[in-house]
Amino acid sequence: MISPLDIRRGGRYAMLGFILGVMLLTGVYYYQFSGTEIDFLQFLQQSRTQSLMLILIVAIPTVSGIFVGSSRQRVIELRSHVNSLARERNRLIKTQEAHDNQSSKLQNLLDQESGFFVENWDELVTEKDNLREEAEISSTLLTVALEIGGLTGAEGVFDMLATSLRRALFADDCLNFLWDSEKQAFICAQDPSISLTENSCATVKTINKKHEPVAINEAQLIKMIPTTIIEKYKIKSGIFIPCVKRDIVNAIALVIYNRTAHDFNDRDIQIASGIVSTARIVLENADLFEEVLANHKELQRLMTRVAATQEEERRRFSRDLHDGIIQNLSGILFSLSFLENALDPEEKSANKEIEKLKNIVEETITDLRKIIYDLRPTILDSLGLVPTLEKHLARFSQLTNIETVYEAKVEKRLPGAVETALFRLAQESLNNINKHANASRVSLDIRYADNKVIMAVKDNGGGFSVEKTKSKLSQDSGFGLSGMRERVQSLDGDVEIKSVPGEGTVVNVTIPLEAKGA
Repeated sequence: MISPLDIRRGGRYAMLGFILGVMLLTGVYYYQFSGTEIDFLQFLQQSRTQSLMLILIVAIPTVSGIFVGSSRQRVIELRSHVNSLARERNRLIKTQEAHDNQSSKLQNLLDQESGFFVENWDELVTEKDNLREEAEISSTLLTVALEIGGLTGAEGVFDMLATSLRRALFADDCLNFLWDSEKQAFICAQDPSISLTENSCATVKTINKKHEPVAINEAQLIKMIPTTIIEKYKIKSGIFIPCVKRDIVNAIALVIYNRTAHDFNDRDIQIASGIVSTARIVLENADLFEEVLANHKELQRLMTRVAATQEEERRRFSRDLHDGIIQNLSGILFSLSFLENALDPEEKSANKEIEKLKNIVEETITDLRKIIYDLRPTILDSLGLVPTLEKHLARFSQLTNIETVYEAKVEKRLPGAVETALFRLAQESLNNINKHANASRVSLDIRYADNKVIMAVKDNGGGFSVEKTKSKLSQDSGFGLSGMRERVQSLDGDVEIKSVPGEGTVVNVTIPLEAKGA
């Protein structure tokens, strides 16, 4: 049966067969009816049998062409497939040869390596054991370092040291002896009635000299450890481990085995030394932390003293300006007025000069009063913080045309240092709002609650990114809050700045009234 694929394959040959059939049919027509009145169409329609024969004359070459063309195409495809199979066979042969060569090389290499392992088996086993031992030591030291390193102070370090040594060395007990400079002896932390000195314990002398652990086996006990300690703790073997800080032995750990004697090796010494070194680092860090804390407290004390001195100097200077220069200028103004009244009204030029002098003196007095207010408002000392802030906000609104809202819920006078710090911070915050915020409204809220005073200064200005501006806030570069922050912190208070670009800024200040200096 002819399939569509056969027709596609033999299409060209089918066309040739069809043309050949038509040529045969035409030849038959000319052979039989040439010169007659029967045309070609009549020739085709003479009888059903003859029509069928004529169709066969055309169809047989056409079908033959299809079969020939399809067979030829199949032969071509089979030939191409055979060639492809031949190429694939050659490629597989070459690949197999390459694999055989590689297998041969690998086999030779494996034989060589196997020979190496056989020849060096004992050394490899020893190396493996050494690596495993180093890994165990590192793991133990890391675990202990994490435990001891988690301590932030000297408290608990020696208890943790005893526990870590006992666990890491599989010991039965551990005693910590701490140096007592008054008694000139190492006193046992677990039992203060027990002490070690160079005279009572030969090991102490060795440790003070070499700063190295000393292992003591059962045969050396009587010579190296006081009898009272041996009998009390039933020691069969032990190891003394010094804790050296700044080239001085300030503690000694005695690891005790009282069930069976223990043969100490380098691993035990290495682990014990590593644990004690970790403890030493924690102790040194604790000392450094205490020094930093003491320096910080001293710095805060000096800052408080400087701030108090600065305020006192401001107060004295403003008082001197008010009682001295302003009074003198007021006297000059009075004299000018007296002189003006005494002159003849016809002396117009003289009266004009006197009027200019009076204006200059009045402007100078006004400027001096502004300076006095900025230095130290007298109302802050006489009436306190609440009315001073109210007056300052009114003055700020008058000078800047910024709307201000003030709310105060403080019914009593606050300590002087607290009032000064809060006023200065409010003053600086308002200055910053005027310079940088581009605000149209400012609110200041101050209240007393839970034995602390809380102040908030809020504006509706442009705001800023607090994270991006932290360095500026800590350097006074245009923001002027660093000194105020330190002054508040010296009173155990806190300053918090919240701001979002486009949403304004809030400065929150909290000062506990039981704070130092308050």
